[in-house]
Amino acid sequence: MRIGTILYFLLFVSFSCSDSAKESKKGIKQSDQIESKESIRILFAGDLLLDRGVAEQIKRKGIDFLFSGVDSVIRSHDYFVANLETPLTNIESPLNKKYIFRSDPKHASSLKNHGISHVIMSNNHTMDQGKEGLKDSYENLIQAGIVPVGYGDQALESCRPILIESGKHSIALFSSVQIPIENWFQVDEQPGVCQFQGEELEDRIKDYHDSNPEHKIIVNLHWGMEYLSTPNFSQMQHAKNLIDAGADAIVGHHPHVIQSMEEYKGKMIYYSIGNFIFDSKNPISKKALMVSIQIDEKGVLSCSKIPIKIRSCRPEYLEN
Repeated sequence: MRIGTILYFLLFVSFSCSDSAKESKKGIKQSDQIESKESIRILFAGDLLLDRGVAEQIKRKGIDFLFSGVDSVIRSHDYFVANLETPLTNIESPLNKKYIFRSDPKHASSLKNHGISHVIMSNNHTMDQGKEGLKDSYENLIQAGIVPVGYGDQALESCRPILIESGKHSIALFSSVQIPIENWFQVDEQPGVCQFQGEELEDRIKDYHDSNPEHKIIVNLHWGMEYLSTPNFSQMQHAKNLIDAGADAIVGHHPHVIQSMEEYKGKMIYYSIGNFIFDSKNPISKKALMVSIQIDEKGVLSCSKIPIKIRSCRPEYLEN
């Protein structure tokens, strides 16, 4: 699996999340340009759409407008991870499904210019234009200097963690989509996204943590039911199992709304942080969160939530 180099970002702290991550050298390593830093900040955002109503906003006001309400938050972090809800490709090979997205690949450079260092590809929309569109999106992101998470040229590679190394800090990013994907058939020898479920992901986290106990592990999950304010019991149990296996924080998305969050064994679980840049007309989808995760000079990991309000597809930071 080919991966380029890049930077990440992070900010405030409130909730304590504590330590820790068999696949040591199999994590995909990212080189880094901030080795002198003793602490590291990574910012996480929810669903990022660049099609449909968002595309209309881009035509009217430009893509810079969409980031103008949160640019200051992004700049305060070293890395920024968002869930990309659209293929970035000129290839038109749509799957047979209800909602099909596709966006201009030139937007990849704009995302990079606004601080996005990594994007989650393990969701239910990056493959909307088939396997060729998925692979092309990956290549366009790499060319722009953005690191995809949860993708593999061969599906078996897609669940390998992306490793961020900054100074003395090592952070493994895992991601998986845990909802059904319409008319998508994953073949091991072809491009795919991580779809590890339940024990399969828990075992992978435990193996990695046992081999790399000094690494921090952050898990992004695309899961849950849309527009429900609470996760279901199986999600709650799975999240706790992941932390028992070695995860240090869990950040979820897909429901398009903020869901409950909880602290378990000193580590934070954000079941859904909602949208980021999105065109949802449902009022409850217009409130969302970003999550800031910081690892200090002593290796202590802490988390804080950053509230945002989405107006005309544009997220705006809500200052206290």
